[in-house]
Amino acid sequence: YTQFKESEYNGRFIHVSEDGFRNVENQGPWPIDKEAVNVFVFGGSTAFGYGVADNQTIASYLQNQLQENFTNNKVYVYNFGRGVYFSTQERVLFEKLISSGNVPTVAVFIDGLNDFAKDSDPQFSEKINRYFQLDQKAPILSIPTYIGYTISESFAPLFQNLKPNNSSLDDPRYQDKARTKKIVERYIVNQKLIESVSSNFGDQPIFVWQPSPAYRYDLSYHLFAKDGFQDYNYTRFGYEYMKSNYNFDDNFLWLSDIQQDLKEPLYVDKFHYTPVFGEIIANHISDFIIRKN
Repeated sequence: YTQFKESEYNGRFIHVSEDGFRNVENQGPWPIDKEAVNVFVFGGSTAFGYGVADNQTIASYLQNQLQENFTNNKVYVYNFGRGVYFSTQERVLFEKLISSGNVPTVAVFIDGLNDFAKDSDPQFSEKINRYFQLDQKAPILSIPTYIGYTISESFAPLFQNLKPNNSSLDDPRYQDKARTKKIVERYIVNQKLIESVSSNFGDQPIFVWQPSPAYRYDLSYHLFAKDGFQDYNYTRFGYEYMKSNYNFDDNFLWLSDIQQDLKEPLYVDKFHYTPVFGEIIANHISDFIIRKN
């Protein structure tokens, strides 16, 4: 169901393990050291850290901050953020990791942006379905070519080639209450399923609702906001709905408001966080984990 992941890669600024996670500074071993405090971070490209180096991601800052506080334990953070993933894919990936014997101490799910951009299925579902419908006899290896991405290519075209969208964030099309309600309900179901798995395997899940450029941010400081945010425009109304209708429980961390008083650029492109903002987000998550002991 997850369909795709970031490719294994070793460059100057980006290193992606063959085991499916992006390296952080002082990366821990894989399979995990079961005597250590192991933190798995799930999310989309913002969690992966598009546009920043390995040591400038939320996950890398989180490891540094937690290690400073848990001095009697080794702390290892694993960055399982992947381009265009949303909560359902993250839940399935989490279950696959658990079933492989890698059970974290804490699992952090950073969501919000991609959930509102996706009505239901993963990014390439329509194209994969069309492939099987149109050409049943074509060899299976032609699927990557048909989709338009080879395994060695990144998901950068998904973000670089977006068509201009000059519609207002207040455009009625983005205030679809039925669509918003369905997405929030899907998220809540995924949360409950993750909690159910965690209760049986002993890890602690934490659910983080991430900042969106379309929600409570002074766009005069956003260097790339001129053409709007495409499907991410849904987050303005969607986040308001979420805040008004979602019952925040003890393992939920609402971070969507933290940018409203920050008068500085916080995004390296339309959606992805600067190192400064990534460190701020990581600090809130680490404080939350420490408070929860």
